[in-house]
Amino acid sequence: MNLPLAVLSFLMFLVATPVVVGMFLPRGHTVSRRVVIQQPREVIWARIVDFAGQTAWRPDVKRPVRLDDLNGHEVWREAGDMALESIEIVPPERLVRRVVANRMFGDAWTVTLRQAPGGTEVAVTEEGEVYHPLFRTVSRFIIGHDRSVTGYLTALARSFGEAAHVEEGAA
Repeated sequence: MNLPLAVLSFLMFLVATPVVVGMFLPRGHTVSRRVVIQQPREVIWARIVDFAGQTAWRPDVKRPVRLDDLNGHEVWREAGDMALESIEIVPPERLVRRVVANRMFGDAWTVTLRQAPGGTEVAVTEEGEVYHPLFRTVSRFIIGHDRSVTGYLTALARSFGEAAHVEEGAA
């Protein structure tokens, strides 16, 4: 085998292997994380539903844009082409948002707030799907399914000047 053919074969192997692995991974996943923040529920609630103001505390949100309502629900584009529809809002305890029309992945986040010793427990449960096998492998083994949820809760706690002690599970 000559060198260019060997290199091409190796590159094909590098691309094909994660795709094949992804074909055996489940399309869907569920991730739950929680953190206790020493603030009243109403104060935390006001921060998480102020979508336009999230640039102040979320490093992943650069320029949120309010889009047209969908099914009578508020829709915001947070980053790139990712739009989120607020499908359930129960102040100050429950917010459910889902990704709208994304070809790479889909998910819904349920954010719940409840009184807890020392403040308010904020829990986020992501029920997601990664459609392409290659990105399933990347999400599972390189990025981690929990990265967005953990980052969100960490940023939220820090926005109140608190250290984030994010734990697995949601109540």
